Amino acid sequence: MCRRRFVGPKWVDHFKACGVGTGHITTIAGMYSGVAAIWVEPAGDNRIVLSGGANDHVSPGLVDKAFDDIDATNVVLSQLEIPQPAILRGFVHARDRGAATVLNPGPASALGQDILGLTDWLLPNETELRLLAREMFGLEHDDDVALARQFARKSGIKLVVTLGDRGAAYVDPAAADDPVLFAAPKVSVADTTGAGDAFAGAFAYGLAAKMGTEASVRLAIAVSADSVTRRGTSVSYARGPALDAIRHAL
Repeated sequence: MCRRRFVGPKWVDHFKACGVGTGHITTIAGMYSGVAAIWVEPAGDNRIVLSGGANDHVSPGLVDKAFDDIDATNVVLSQLEIPQPAILRGFVHARDRGAATVLNPGPASALGQDILGLTDWLLPNETELRLLAREMFGLEHDDDVALARQFARKSGIKLVVTLGDRGAAYVDPAAADDPVLFAAPKVSVADTTGAGDAFAGAFAYGLAAKMGTEASVRLAIAVSADSVTRRGTSVSYARGPALDAIRHAL
C-alpha cells in the first residue's frame, strides 16, 4: 500500500514537487497537519477517519489575505476539510470577481444555507448526496439520480453526482431535460482513495479552461478512473505526459 505522510514544511516541499503553488500556505506552530487514517479493502474500496489539525485553523482572515494577492480568478473550488466560515469567505470573493464556485461536500456534513446560496456547482458522491438531501431538505429516494434531480430543483444548484463505477450524473435545475448520465470506463481498481478529489480538480480545471460542462465531466471521470488503478492519493494522479494522454483521448 502506497502512502506518503508529511508534516509542516515537508508538505510544502511535496506540493512544490507536484507543481502546486505554495505562496499562500500558512504553518501554525505546535499544530500537526491534517491527518487521514485510510483503510483500503481488497476490492479497492476505502474507509477514512479524519483529524483536522491545522486545517481547522483556516480562518476568513487567511482567505482574505490570499485573495488580496491573487490577480485573476475564474474558478474557486473547496471541500469541507476546512471550517465553513472560511469557505463562505472564499465564495464571497469568488462572486465579487465573477468566478464560478465549486464545492465538493466531503467529508459529508450539512451545509449552511449561506454557503449553499453561493455555490454554483455541487459535486457530491452518493453518500454525501443522501446526507445533504435528508438533512437539508428532508428528501429521500432509492434512486440516486432521481434524488439528485429533486435536490437540484429544491436548491437551485447545478449538481454533478459521482456514482462510482457507474460514472456520474449531471443535473441542471433550470433544464427541463432529464439528468445527463456519463458512463465510467472499466478499469482494474487498486485503491479508490482520492478519486473524488481527482474528479473535483479535473472538473474545476475543465470549467476554468472553458471546456464546457459535458467535456469537463468527461475529463473528470477519465482522470479519476485512471487514479483508482494505482494506490495512494495524490501520488496516484496522472501528471505531465500521462495527463496529456488522458485529455487527448477524450
